Amino acid sequence: MGIEHTLFEDILRRIITELSLEELPEPVPFFSCAGFFGRVPDMAVVRVYRGEKIERLVHVQLNSRLLGLTSNMLYAFTPAESVLPHFTLDVVKRGGTYGLHCDLIPRTSVGTMQPAYFGDVYLPLLSLYLKTDNLPGLKRCRLRDQQRELMSPQLLCYMASREDKYAQLEGPVAAYLEQWFKLLDTGVKYDHAGLAPGASVENDRLHRSLIFSPSIDPVWMLVALLVGRKNEAKIRACLTEPLSVAT
Repeated sequence: MGIEHTLFEDILRRIITELSLEELPEPVPFFSCAGFFGRVPDMAVVRVYRGEKIERLVHVQLNSRLLGLTSNMLYAFTPAESVLPHFTLDVVKRGGTYGLHCDLIPRTSVGTMQPAYFGDVYLPLLSLYLKTDNLPGLKRCRLRDQQRELMSPQLLCYMASREDKYAQLEGPVAAYLEQWFKLLDTGVKYDHAGLAPGASVENDRLHRSLIFSPSIDPVWMLVALLVGRKNEAKIRACLTEPLSVAT
């Protein structure tokens, strides 16, 4: 098992254990779907978990022998009415190239982020982010401008061509997770004055629809190619829609 699997599995296991998550039974079960390439199987496997402190955790695993691709993504969503950031980790290996994306996704745009919110959520990670950004052997992933705007200013998003260089990201990812655990326990300072009732829920719905939009993130076009548009839409529904709809 490669570094990308052990890094991801450690984080996933810690979240499930620390937050006492349970995998959802029917009608939102583990499901898998095969792709279109005949005897060369492509597979998406999806698991959905739930707990008291978060709305859901969605784990999506993609495998394509044709492309030499393995990918594991998790999104741990805080309640829609909350302003606590979501946590995400995405690890990828394609051929001899490793990729990683880790973030505490803000619940408000960077341009309108309240200073107290930034101080609680992101300031404790700033020095680590700057240090990580200068680690040797890592290359920043290219993102579309709109993709980057939907993420935090301290998004970890890198590629590496060597396993030992990629392994340097284990510490930063663990630190981001610890910060997120802390925020779940302590909360964040946020001025709700002037917000219309339900504004946080609507903002979260819109934000999710953009993050997982095929027109913004081209990875969903690849997923549709691998497992078909119907299955790709089902996966995205687990990430964007109420669970009763996602089924």
